[in-house]
Amino acid sequence: MMGSRSFSSDDGAADVNFAAKASSRDIRPSQGSALVARHIAAGSPAINRNGNQPANAPPLNHDFDNQVRPQGVRVDWGADEGGTPVVPGAVTFSSGAFGSVPVGTTATLTVTVTVSVAPVTFSSSSNPTAPFAKTGDTCSGSTVPVAGTCTFTVTYSPTTTATSNGSFTVTDTATGSPQTVALSGTGVETVAFTSATLGTLVGGGPLVPRTLLFGNRAGLVSSTVTITIGGTAPVTFGTSTVANTTAGSTAFSKGADTCSGTTRNPGTTCTVTINFVGPAGIALRTGTLTVPSNGSGNPHILNLLGT
Repeated sequence: MMGSRSFSSDDGAADVNFAAKASSRDIRPSQGSALVARHIAAGSPAINRNGNQPANAPPLNHDFDNQVRPQGVRVDWGADEGGTPVVPGAVTFSSGAFGSVPVGTTATLTVTVTVSVAPVTFSSSSNPTAPFAKTGDTCSGSTVPVAGTCTFTVTYSPTTTATSNGSFTVTDTATGSPQTVALSGTGVETVAFTSATLGTLVGGGPLVPRTLLFGNRAGLVSSTVTITIGGTAPVTFGTSTVANTTAGSTAFSKGADTCSGTTRNPGTTCTVTINFVGPAGIALRTGTLTVPSNGSGNPHILNLLGT
């Protein structure tokens, strides 16, 4: 019965015999045909043809499943729109926090990307600014399946005892692209002169070295300096020494020392006592406390100054 019907393709081609197109889904009834139209697969040329509906088509706000399609004049006439919609994938990133890193060293962190919902294609990633750097990327140029992972390798090289924040971006086919990956880290000293029982500790950077100011003293005084171990690994100390840098002076000398020859864990302390004999009259005296260790920034020097 239906083999003799004539149909026309929705892309404007001439009428074709139904028997020859029995397996095709990109067809619609010819103008004026009373035949009920059949479903046409989404994505076929019959989708979204403006002003090309047959005269006996249903109202243009419904498809042939009689479902409302409020698309203005561009109605998906004849389309079977019950298929699964295309859903973009999703990505999650592991933490970009380095924590505490000794000044003068470089720490490496792997940021892992996990894909969910649908496969994700990664196209590119940017580079963070110093003190961070991106040294590896297994994501860009690849398509990662659901539950799959790829990685970015990032380094942090602190030069000061301060907290740094940075980021890099990732461009892909996932929801929210491009995504921003936050980076953070704090530079710490592995061996730091943190307090003194007498005098004032000042400085602590490349422009102003750490210095203990005894002030104006008469006779013998002593100051016990506390040394705090930072970083993430134990520190082993060599033998601490005190030297006088004013010609002919013996004003500074070392007293009790709980640091030399010991190994200390991060977060612990030890002490070195420095003796100072104030000179008669107004005269400046200088010296140094040198604390050797296997920590970064070795040797650790504290300048001494008194009058």
